[in-house]
Amino acid sequence: MVLVGRNEINNYYSMATSFFHAATELKKIILEHHCLHLFRYEYPMFFLYRHALELYIKSVLPKPRKGHNLEQLLSDLIRHIKST
Repeated sequence: MVLVGRNEINNYYSMATSFFHAATELKKIILEHHCLHLFRYEYPMFFLYRHALELYIKSVLPKPRKGHNLEQLLSDLIRHIKST
């Protein structure tokens, strides 16, 4: 079973939404149980939100770059917004 097709921008958005919802669920667990174990819960939550942000940015770029550098992706996003 293939989860992600090549060059399908809508997949970026769908995947971003999944990561965002997973992070939000993890945040609920953290808040409900007053967990303060950074390596066990908070860091994975931060990673999920960060990856969601990356994928949301890629979902609106006409030709998103490969890689995970948010600073570069943000620059690409600003350039794209200014050009439209």
